[in-house]
Amino acid sequence: MKLVTSLAALAIAALPLAGAAAEEPGSVAVGLSRGASLVVTNINGSVSVVSGSAFAVRYRKHGSTDLAAVRVIGEQRDGETRICVRYRGDERGGCDGDFDSHSKSDVDVELAIVVPPDTRVDASSVNGSVSVHTEGIVTAQTVNGRVDVDAAGADRLRTVNGAIVANLHDPRPTRTLHAECVNGSVTIRLPEARARVTASVLNGDIHAFGMNVNRPQYGPGANVDGEVGTGGPSLVLKTLNGSIRVERIVDQS
Repeated sequence: MKLVTSLAALAIAALPLAGAAAEEPGSVAVGLSRGASLVVTNINGSVSVVSGSAFAVRYRKHGSTDLAAVRVIGEQRDGETRICVRYRGDERGGCDGDFDSHSKSDVDVELAIVVPPDTRVDASSVNGSVSVHTEGIVTAQTVNGRVDVDAAGADRLRTVNGAIVANLHDPRPTRTLHAECVNGSVTIRLPEARARVTASVLNGDIHAFGMNVNRPQYGPGANVDGEVGTGGPSLVLKTLNGSIRVERIVDQS
């Protein structure tokens, strides 16, 4: 009798507690055609994209509510591969559908994706960091989180609450980077001190290859509008509360 009681107690102890956090790893079976772009959309959770030899999509769900109510979807269409997170009630329409039901769930999803090196990547989240380390062109944005890019070039980088850091190894003079945040700093690193820079802050400093910084006679704010060197990319950089830095990439070899 004591043995039965003890086994019953152990069984009860092994049951998941109501509201206890759980996690579930998984992967998405979807292809990426040669030359296709990757579009990633998360809602609650981080996005990480890195270069590798084979395309792969992995995820990890976390939460105390029903993990099965959250799906990670993979689609191929119109020269793109799309990866998105959808919550129960929002699956209709796939990655083109609405995503209103996430407010009813505490589940967040970490996305970890490997792409061929020169893949063009457009990655976004709402509540979570976005990190893209590839050899292609990048667009990255979030609302609450950091944007971290190490790539050949970038078109647009945005966040509201968080920093933007981008190392651009092959920025083209024909390409313009727009980087913007509200509460956070913006740091852009280039291989050479060559760039056309338009930058503005409300509360913060600007350091851009020693370029002249304009400040109003009264009140806060600072801006830079000029060029250093020739043949560099165009940078349009903005933040309200934070600093802006444009500097050379430090060789780590």
